[in-house]
Amino acid sequence: MNTQTARRCQTGRPDPIPICAKIQLLVEGKDDVHFFETMLAHISRNDVQVRSFDGVSQLPKFLEAFMIMPEYNTLTSIAIVRDADHSAQNALKSVQNTLRKLGLPFPEQSGAKSEGEPCVAVLIMAGDDGTGMLETLLCKTFENQPIHQCIESFLNCSDSLDDIKIKNRAKARAHAFLATRLEPHLSVGYASRKKYWNLEHKALKPILDFLKSL
Repeated sequence: MNTQTARRCQTGRPDPIPICAKIQLLVEGKDDVHFFETMLAHISRNDVQVRSFDGVSQLPKFLEAFMIMPEYNTLTSIAIVRDADHSAQNALKSVQNTLRKLGLPFPEQSGAKSEGEPCVAVLIMAGDDGTGMLETLLCKTFENQPIHQCIESFLNCSDSLDDIKIKNRAKARAHAFLATRLEPHLSVGYASRKKYWNLEHKALKPILDFLKSL
């Protein structure tokens, strides 16, 4: 890292955020940034910079701007993480198509990385059925605890009301769990900093393995 880049990194300027590490981890939103920074700290990785591309639809434009940043040519690895949403397969294809159009290499499957430099790694976060998101995995960390049944009873009761329709049950379940914590107002990302999620749970192992491989 040159002196000018180091000086800009220390200022903490959010716009634009300079490239401060040779390994860049790109995630969907600011809440994901908090979560993945916590996960990286958990495994003692301080050589990875996390930044948000502000939503799936913004990934192509983000990468176009990212690739012309002054320090881009210093990178050795780029990792992209996004939710599966309705289909892990479709989510992976979407990321692959974006990378292909920009002339970037891409892995053939989630959790893997491409050849070349910078190499590109992709992780699609999904539940056992190939759908879902980060919250889907986080909810698995407490599904064997007594609080899980309390949350399910609450959600089922709420969902039975005529004027309430829970559209995203994973998010609702995760926030219902956080409502029972000491600081119930926290987002799922900040909650990881408070150790409200069990980061060593087997449901999060694919994420930990991915981060360790970068």
